[in-house]
Amino acid sequence: MPMHRIGAAALVLALTILLSLPAQAQQVRINGGGASFPFPLYSAWFRHFNRDNRGIRINYQSVGSGTGVRNVINRT
Repeated sequence: MPMHRIGAAALVLALTILLSLPAQAQQVRINGGGASFPFPLYSAWFRHFNRDNRGIRINYQSVGSGTGVRNVINRT
């Protein structure tokens, strides 16, 4: 499976888990980074998501897919 699909699948999984949490537990900040190509799309998605879900903040940094993969491997 290509790496960008793995990253997208991981993102969808993380959001699904977060959205299933009880309302009182939704004081969450997610920091991540990865590929620069989808950054404009991710930024728009996260801006809308953050606006509609006040208790959850997603911060995605465009650091390159190689760095994103290394961060996942290193669990950082």
